[in-house]
Amino acid sequence: MPTCQSCGKEWSWKQTFRKMFSLDKGLVCPYCGKKQYQTKASKKNMFYVTLIILSPLLLPAAIELKLVMLLSLFIISILSFPYIINLANKEDPIFGFSNLIKNKKYLWTFLTLFLSALFLNYIFPRNFPLASSPRLILNIPLETREGINTIGIIALTLLLGSLVFLALGLNKYRVRLIILFIIVFMVLPSLLFSAYQRTVAEGIDAISYDRDSSLCEYERVDGKKMVFNCQMTFENHSGENVDFWIEFPEDKTMKREIPLAKLINENGPYEVMIPADRPRTVYIEGQLDIAEYEDDFQSGGWSIFNVMISSENKSREVD
Repeated sequence: MPTCQSCGKEWSWKQTFRKMFSLDKGLVCPYCGKKQYQTKASKKNMFYVTLIILSPLLLPAAIELKLVMLLSLFIISILSFPYIINLANKEDPIFGFSNLIKNKKYLWTFLTLFLSALFLNYIFPRNFPLASSPRLILNIPLETREGINTIGIIALTLLLGSLVFLALGLNKYRVRLIILFIIVFMVLPSLLFSAYQRTVAEGIDAISYDRDSSLCEYERVDGKKMVFNCQMTFENHSGENVDFWIEFPEDKTMKREIPLAKLINENGPYEVMIPADRPRTVYIEGQLDIAEYEDDFQSGGWSIFNVMISSENKSREVD
């Protein structure tokens, strides 16, 4: 446990742990009231411990670890910090970050707004249908198949507001840290969803879809009928078989002579089963009545499309 360099008294684990989360550069001694500062060696040790304990997250195999295990590693790293902290009477800055913080309240406001925007951007793409070519700003979708995406606009507003408070709360390195948090915001939601999907997700939440390999072909066989066949590859990341139904979302921005998605859905929904912990290519075929459409339509196809998957109590569009 750390020892105050002014009065010589050793802090308890609880006292040290509570003071770790202060944004103040100095840690006030609970015995003599003097400010103490972490030594440069102490800060480096905390960084190295965190890096070592969380390093499995950087490995491809880490995605197969249970989320509980990953959280446990993170908690262990935090709980171990009081044992490696050393104190000094004077500040010993590391990596040139002395006098970095200008206003703690602004930084707490930044954190609140940033996490709120991150949460909205995490849940949105997994629960609402996007347009085929959604307008994105900082990886935030601003439109759905139905039009303007209110949630996306709110998320973007919160993000921009958070970056303003980040700049106001710092004395220096403003541009660097703003760029860093923008990158984190754009990358983290997909990583979090992928980790969730491959660890604790169940049912259709555990289903991923290889959009790039999707293909549908159709051909008119006479004046009134058209045959079609589609292939799609799904992967089940859970330990149980998953049954669901497939539908093809109709994108109003796509102009076709024949509403293929609508016609194919009239024969559906199409029930499929994906085995536990395995990928599977699904084939769907059938015959459609197209007598009311122009006779010059013969054949064609489309690929790289989204699909809607549904269970008894949930549905989501996968891309």
